Amino acid sequence: MSILCKQDSLKLQPINISSSFITKKKHLEISLIQGNIIQNSLIQGTIINNLIQKNFYSEKVSTHKEKSKTDKNIIINKSGVKDEKEVKKENFSINRKTILPLFKPLYNESAVFSVDSSKIQIINQPTDYYNKIKEQILNAKHRVVLTALYIGIDQVDLVQTLHKALSKCESLRVTILLDCLRGTRTSNSGESSVTLVAPLVTAFPDRVEVALYHTPELTKPLKMILPQRVNEILGLFHAKIVIADDNILLAGANLSTDYFVNRQDRYVFFGGATSLSDYFYDLANTLTKISYQLAPHHTLIPSGPDPTTNPYQFRKTAFHALNSFLTNWYAKTQPLQKVEMKTEQEIPKLSKDTDTIIIPMLQMKQLQIQENERLMDVIMNIIDSNSDYWKNIFITSGYLNFTNEFKKLLDEIHTDVDILCAAPQANSFYKGAGLSGYIPAVYTYFERKIHDETSNKGLKIHEYVRPGWTYHAKGLWASYRDSETGELLPNVTILGSTNFGRRSMKRDIEAQVLMITDNKKLQKEMANEIKNLLNYTVIVNNETFKKQERHIPLQVKLSTKFFQSMF
Repeated sequence: MSILCKQDSLKLQPINISSSFITKKKHLEISLIQGNIIQNSLIQGTIINNLIQKNFYSEKVSTHKEKSKTDKNIIINKSGVKDEKEVKKENFSINRKTILPLFKPLYNESAVFSVDSSKIQIINQPTDYYNKIKEQILNAKHRVVLTALYIGIDQVDLVQTLHKALSKCESLRVTILLDCLRGTRTSNSGESSVTLVAPLVTAFPDRVEVALYHTPELTKPLKMILPQRVNEILGLFHAKIVIADDNILLAGANLSTDYFVNRQDRYVFFGGATSLSDYFYDLANTLTKISYQLAPHHTLIPSGPDPTTNPYQFRKTAFHALNSFLTNWYAKTQPLQKVEMKTEQEIPKLSKDTDTIIIPMLQMKQLQIQENERLMDVIMNIIDSNSDYWKNIFITSGYLNFTNEFKKLLDEIHTDVDILCAAPQANSFYKGAGLSGYIPAVYTYFERKIHDETSNKGLKIHEYVRPGWTYHAKGLWASYRDSETGELLPNVTILGSTNFGRRSMKRDIEAQVLMITDNKKLQKEMANEIKNLLNYTVIVNNETFKKQERHIPLQVKLSTKFFQSMF
């Protein structure tokens, strides 16, 4: 795997930095990257039958695997003795007390935040997630921000909770940011997200702001041709963020009843994360200023250039606003980025207790913001360059449609890879009416291509199958093997709204973060998070795709060739 060229990454970076600082930064990062490259290893995976599927993750790591004869970690010289330098390098990697310095190349590419790991809570159940949202809203004194694709028209309880909080605290301000197309999509009775939240604007006009982001891809002529639902394939606002004062919830779930009851997703709470909350609050405000505003009587008013009639000017305005946002936050987090690290012991710190770092990764390709795409290659290369330390990458997506670039990374990486996706019956479009009914077959087709075409023998695919439930979780975890217990413990994770697919990379507005932690308690909670997801899964094999219900119609295969980025 090739390391992302620093020069190329700076061309894509929407940040204004002086040339002298870039030169200095470039030399520092190249030396750090080179210093951390460790010979790669390929671990031969074994299939574990479904009888022990619930204990897959712990069972898998408790047994030490026999390394391949082509193991690149073992470098033998002509005398048959392992090179002393390689021994030292292996020990340095395997016995790491901290992994924070390894990600130094990223600290100069984005805003960076230190968070209190003791106040991070991994939430595993959708009902607990909803209760957390309501608890945070009712306890907020200054600000509440809700961003999502939409709010379900059945979420009267959520709106009543907001109304109660606003009535109780006169200093509270509420911002709601939704997708315009999905937020205005009406039911047969004429209800929508807009009609649901409009009474809040009427009751608290000075303290409630409702904004709806509209993609510039759907211009007015196209909007006249394409019906509701179909027009959403061109691009959506997809970020899911909940902020209450200095607390923040990052998730992949929308604000709808099924996401709070029987639709499995991923949810992480950060308590007392003032700077991180400020960052996403600022992001929401920045996007709100380029979105439609909901005025009384359900009127939508553009905040600037109309994306449907003047998409070029809209993109220009949006990029300028987002570039200023990113530049400002990059500058604000300079205390961490400027720390020079020469040894593993010199940990970058905003405080003496730093053990967990958060790096936001925004992806808004329609607006020329591509942090996720730009940084993902660097992240995967850091992991692969230290594959004698990280033994497993676990990825989950509710809609499995990886880009060719990401599939190549997974094929070439020298760790085991486990992919978890929704089985057809766990897809929310399963047995849907009309064209929607074909969507599970589309993702089955993508899944089979990954299964059949991968060259990574350590790659396995799992499907989520749980009667009465659908699956929508997304995330990535990199795990090392604990030297005391043999358990795989994740210490690197990506969480947020991205599905790691073509649509996320090219069409939708996505917000996610990279979390890097040395905290053992948090690592164990993340390991438990993976186990909870695997409780209702089966492993895919060749026989899976031979079943009659997995037949892929010809029209599905043809449509995926021409419209891959829309899924």
